Amino acid sequence: MAVFLPGILSMVVFYLMILIMGIWASRKSKIEEKKCSGKKSEITMIGGRNLNIWVSIFTTTATWVGGAFILGSAEIVYMPNKGLVWATVPFGYSISLTIGGAMSVILDIPSYYTVVISAAVAILYTLLGGMYAVAYTDIIQLIFMFLSLWLSVPFMLTSPASADITFTAVNKLYQEPWLGKILSGVCYQAFYQRILAVATDKQAHITCYISTVFCAFLAIPSLIVGAVAASTDWNQTSFGLPTPYEQDKAGMILPLSLEHLCPPYVFIAGIGAIAAAVMSSADSVMLSFASVSARNIYHRILRKKASEQEVTYVIKVCILLIGCTGMGLAMTTTSVFGLTVLSGDVLYTSMFPQMVCLFFLPNHSNGYGAATGFGVGLLLRCLMGETTLGIPPVIWLPGSRLVDGVYEQRFPFRSLIVLHRTLRLSSSTEDFCLNAGMCSNSDRQMWSP
Repeated sequence: MAVFLPGILSMVVFYLMILIMGIWASRKSKIEEKKCSGKKSEITMIGGRNLNIWVSIFTTTATWVGGAFILGSAEIVYMPNKGLVWATVPFGYSISLTIGGAMSVILDIPSYYTVVISAAVAILYTLLGGMYAVAYTDIIQLIFMFLSLWLSVPFMLTSPASADITFTAVNKLYQEPWLGKILSGVCYQAFYQRILAVATDKQAHITCYISTVFCAFLAIPSLIVGAVAASTDWNQTSFGLPTPYEQDKAGMILPLSLEHLCPPYVFIAGIGAIAAAVMSSADSVMLSFASVSARNIYHRILRKKASEQEVTYVIKVCILLIGCTGMGLAMTTTSVFGLTVLSGDVLYTSMFPQMVCLFFLPNHSNGYGAATGFGVGLLLRCLMGETTLGIPPVIWLPGSRLVDGVYEQRFPFRSLIVLHRTLRLSSSTEDFCLNAGMCSNSDRQMWSP
């Protein structure tokens, strides 16, 4: 297949629109910085807590409806050993993975080109404008996703190569039924960053409620695409046989379906939707990582006397680091959903206990316990092994099996890690040391929740 010039042109136009919006948002950020009486770094991290209500709704929705959301939903519904209900929580650390693979499939250019270009664009406008750039570019990205995805649905459903999805939901035709199992979800730091960016509690509530409806609505097209793909006789399409699943291309089922089941103009519009989805999650991840690293680690622990200008520089360095890390990670895996579940896995085992203690046990936990619990949780998770990354387990639990030459843990070890008492024990130890005069008041202030 030759290079698809109309698709490349549409991508260039889309990237230019995003860059222009990012540059405009960076100028707005500088104007707001002069008006705001708060800290300079807060403008970068949370927009000075002054985001417009509709902007906050759009950016919160776009943060959740990222590349892993739309491509991962389609992938998991399409895969014969998964299904619809597995797609309940497909969210965010895809960064450049989806756009790299998708663009290599639909534009017929090497994936590393599109990975580097898309990551560079996201890094650039995030560096320029911080939260304002991320929030305002999310508006364009969400509009692209909404129009392009819903435009493709009628063509997918009426494709002559596809069977009735209501029949294939519970009956075998071209593959196993696509109605599957349940996957639970965990916390997502970038979400809280959006909530902190609004001015009042009422705006935060409205943002949560409306963006929830928008997220569910935007998930429908991807689920339909996955169901249609599972109901398609691919031998009747230009893709042919073997099927995408048999060629290990399930992660790219959405762009492949757009290419082979829809007219060219719908296919071109779908390219914009994929790019928009990926970049909306990429910028959110970079900004949230940089904000936490600069404020909570660098400023509060390593350099307590750091100036606001210095903290801002650290934020920008962290954005570059996570952007480059995302590019590297994007070239090591082929499954969008697999990477999404892995990121949720790490969040669940290393950060979920801290969130529970913060909200429900504030008087029985502190910073020492949280830090120790995080470290122990992450260590235990690594020792349990991870088949996605090829890491063998070191600790064996009951029910472990050898599947296709790979040892897998069947015991619910993630929940076991979450329930470990390290956080509570460390907090009690620190309280004892403080009461016994073994720690200073400065330690208490630094590690207080």
